[in-house]
Amino acid sequence: MRLELVKRSYLNISLCMPSNLIKMFAPRLGSTVAGAIVFLTGCSVWQFSLGTEVTDSKYKHTDIIIIGGMGDLSKRYLMQGFYSLITKYTTEHNSFTLYPTGRTDPESTEPILSKVLDERLTCEEMDGLACKKSKENFISSVNYAQLKTDEHYKTFCDGIKIKWENLMNGKLNVNVEAIFYLSIPSSGYLSAAQYIKNYCRVSHENWKVKVVLEKPFGLDRQSAKEMGLELSHSFSEEEIYRVDHYLGKTIVREIINFRKQNDHVEALLNRDHVEQVEIFMKETIGVQGRTDFYDQTGVMRDVFQNHLTELLTIIAMEIPQNSSSSVDIKVNKLRLLKQIEPAKMSATLLGQFSEYLKDAEKEQADLEKSKFTPTFAAVMLKVHSPRWDGVPFILAGGKKLDERSGYVRVVFKRNTVCTNNCRDKNLQQLIFYIGHGQLKMPAILMSKSIGQPVWPPGVSDQSSVPKPSELFGQKRDDLFIGIPHRDPAAYTVLIEDLYLGVKDKFIGTSHLLSLWDIWTDVSSSFSKLTPKIYDAGDKDGKLSFRVTSNKLQYTENISDSVTMVTGAASIQNESFGQTPSSFLGNKLITTDPQRLAFRLAEDIAHSIKQTLKRSLSYHIAFSGGKSPIILFETLAQHFADIPWRYVHIWQVDERCVPATDKDSNFGKIEEYLLKYIRLPYFNIHPMPVEVTGKLCSPNDEGLQLYQDMIKDQISDKRFDYIVLGLGADGHTASLFPNNPSLSAIRQFTAFAYGPEDSFEIQRMTLTLPVINKAKQLSVFVTGEGKRQILKDLEDAEGSKDEYPILGVKPDIGNVTWYIDSEALID
Repeated sequence: MRLELVKRSYLNISLCMPSNLIKMFAPRLGSTVAGAIVFLTGCSVWQFSLGTEVTDSKYKHTDIIIIGGMGDLSKRYLMQGFYSLITKYTTEHNSFTLYPTGRTDPESTEPILSKVLDERLTCEEMDGLACKKSKENFISSVNYAQLKTDEHYKTFCDGIKIKWENLMNGKLNVNVEAIFYLSIPSSGYLSAAQYIKNYCRVSHENWKVKVVLEKPFGLDRQSAKEMGLELSHSFSEEEIYRVDHYLGKTIVREIINFRKQNDHVEALLNRDHVEQVEIFMKETIGVQGRTDFYDQTGVMRDVFQNHLTELLTIIAMEIPQNSSSSVDIKVNKLRLLKQIEPAKMSATLLGQFSEYLKDAEKEQADLEKSKFTPTFAAVMLKVHSPRWDGVPFILAGGKKLDERSGYVRVVFKRNTVCTNNCRDKNLQQLIFYIGHGQLKMPAILMSKSIGQPVWPPGVSDQSSVPKPSELFGQKRDDLFIGIPHRDPAAYTVLIEDLYLGVKDKFIGTSHLLSLWDIWTDVSSSFSKLTPKIYDAGDKDGKLSFRVTSNKLQYTENISDSVTMVTGAASIQNESFGQTPSSFLGNKLITTDPQRLAFRLAEDIAHSIKQTLKRSLSYHIAFSGGKSPIILFETLAQHFADIPWRYVHIWQVDERCVPATDKDSNFGKIEEYLLKYIRLPYFNIHPMPVEVTGKLCSPNDEGLQLYQDMIKDQISDKRFDYIVLGLGADGHTASLFPNNPSLSAIRQFTAFAYGPEDSFEIQRMTLTLPVINKAKQLSVFVTGEGKRQILKDLEDAEGSKDEYPILGVKPDIGNVTWYIDSEALID
């Protein structure tokens, strides 16, 4: 049987194609080719002729392949975006084919796809009849393809390659482009990229490919770099488009336009006039069946490393002279990213909505991971540039909050004083309101006291909007309000830019790695920190926080003890165990090891900054052993803003080994702290256990030398801070049970026998009188190996000779015990 489709012929071609591909490709060839199909045994011979559209004028065909085309993202956003694109750009010289793909078979999937398209697609600027016809035409032209195995990919790609090759064969005026949209988890990117490379590439100068990736782009800098390297084996940088859909939001696209057109406002966007910049993204929904994914990403990787930092970049970057240049904008964005100081845990708050663990239990997630997953965070970032130095940028957002909204709010300093005919003009602000929330729509708001704004094209004044009566603490009548004329979906905007090859709203590799430079440390740390629990909607205000120059702090009273999640039993009972607040009559702080180290580091940082307000130097001594390593790492990673150049670092004790020995306490201080901070060489004071080539010489040269150093450097002979440890036998510093060094009264330092049954000198240590004179004392205890000694100390009636730690009784104040949960809880 022969089906005649030829109208007129210029070039006859015969193809042998699998019959299942005929159904897939035939519907889209009507406007570009005419042909005759002859069914033969074993294959279908497809004879067609290229018509005048191809041969007489410039012609472009675009195939759009959505990998994961039946997923939620595709159904909700991508189908509409590509429908809008195809409707807008289809002409007699410009055609498209859309292939949603999935892992299920066509017979069961195609009816579902047709229903989804019919129900979800909307038409812009079309009447009912025209809209209906447009949707019907589009739906009939969409071709579903199953992509699950190598064979599926090969068969699919062979089919479209046949079409491409024959469209381009000998035709300089025919261009073909393939857009592969990877709407799948990032774990599948590399395998999909390999399939596309192996089966779908065509070597032809008129053939181009674009590959689109959705976030998250890695879990940290290293994984993002490795993924980028792997992708580069399949695609060039120009071919890769990483999507951050926030960059397609209407108001986000107007920020640069507004700044460019309002010189009087742009002149205020700097450290002299801005008090702070707030960048918020709030959602009322939870995680909805995605607990495993969210346990891996958390709110930090979900929205901070991308959406919120992108907003910061746009509001803080220098506007290029040619603001319409994608290249210039990308260069200035990258420059700004490199000026942002990496996020620090001292300026980070974490929270988790109260139902999260119940949801995780229902979904059979790993509760040990889930209990540390933040669903809310607030972070303060600093931009080290002449324009912004010293201005706090406060990023906050999360799930199950009071409303769905997003905005950038610039709060200006109160630099002017009203002397006549005054209204309440104390609050001056500029807000780029992304949508939803109180206003229910995107808008630009600006205090009238700043001056009349010039609205960008497409935005007009709507100050007469009746509700609400107050916005961001200011009466509506005191605000200019600009509303966009149109608010297309973000994905519709980005898909059009993708088609046109406009890349300023997509994330390049250098840009991505610079983002991770800011967020890798904190996003890797949250897996060990217990977040604050808050109820959905945060009606009791538990998430309210205070901003200081260097950190954030919840305004709710903070207990000395830390609430701890202890597992499934706590989830079921909706109650959480609480640790004691004191140990041996002294203040106790306890939580997981990472957070504990952070709390101690924070205490040290606060002490340093307070002391330096009235003193020219600060002196701190650290005990040896392995326990302080986590503290050194925390100080190095998260407290670089400490004025280290005024800090002197001393040792509490040292082994009688060279500084290069693996057992040297000073070696650990050097490896984990000193090499990462800027400390003058003469502020470092290692114990002189090696003098004139001799280790711990019995003639006391080293002891006298360290004592003289203390007397010379510390005017009142009192250390500002001493951090002690605790041994399993009750020793502290290198003061071991029944050791003669415990009785030293007038000496600052002493030699000590080691814990072994030996009378050989093995350590140098500060003595108890010097330790007890310190202005602040902390004991840092980690690991389950310390449980028994902690129990023994609580029951002990012994003396310092039996348990030397009991000899630590400061002359001023008390000891603060930092004990991790592994050591304290049995």
